[in-house]
Amino acid sequence: MDPASIVGIVSSVVGIADVVTRSIRSLNSLKTKYRDTPLIVSTLIGQLFTTQVALQQLSSWAEDYPRKSAGSEGGRYPELVAQVGSALDCFGPLVVSLQRDLDQFEGSNKTSMSFTRRMSFLWNERDLNDYLGLLDRQVNALTLLLQAIQCKTQDQQRELLAEKESQTVLRRARDCRSSLVGFDEITGNDGNDGTSIVSEELIKLRKDH
Repeated sequence: MDPASIVGIVSSVVGIADVVTRSIRSLNSLKTKYRDTPLIVSTLIGQLFTTQVALQQLSSWAEDYPRKSAGSEGGRYPELVAQVGSALDCFGPLVVSLQRDLDQFEGSNKTSMSFTRRMSFLWNERDLNDYLGLLDRQVNALTLLLQAIQCKTQDQQRELLAEKESQTVLRRARDCRSSLVGFDEITGNDGNDGTSIVSEELIKLRKDH
């Protein structure tokens, strides 16, 4: 496996983990500032903490991968590396989108949300439910891949990932990725008209929740 792939995974994990930490901080700030925030805010924070744990485990695995690959521990599983990289490619835009919405909620300049949009974002719960549902999909996929990492042989990994339930988990995560294609273009004018930063494609996924 190209060492650049592992370096890319480590870099992605670090970047995503930083955004997740910022999102947790922002959501906790909202809970402190607005005492009547809906329960879903706490649920979202809890899911983000779960995400942090998964990312820490992925980071440890990726950093140790070159040593295992060079030794006799059977760590060279290129297919799994590709799966992890793909999962992070899906995860990244989602958490960046959440943090961007939170930045605009807290902002005080021309890119910030309008008062009406702020009230809708936090208390209508629709957008937060979207984020929570999509985040659940990505966390499930990462958890599955972490289970695959614990397999002792490549055959065991393939068997696990080939199971019907595993394929469903990975497909649902990929569905999120498809919805995020062109996301920046779809939401690029959000600051001007106050519309939701959650794209129409993301909202379509509600029917699967």
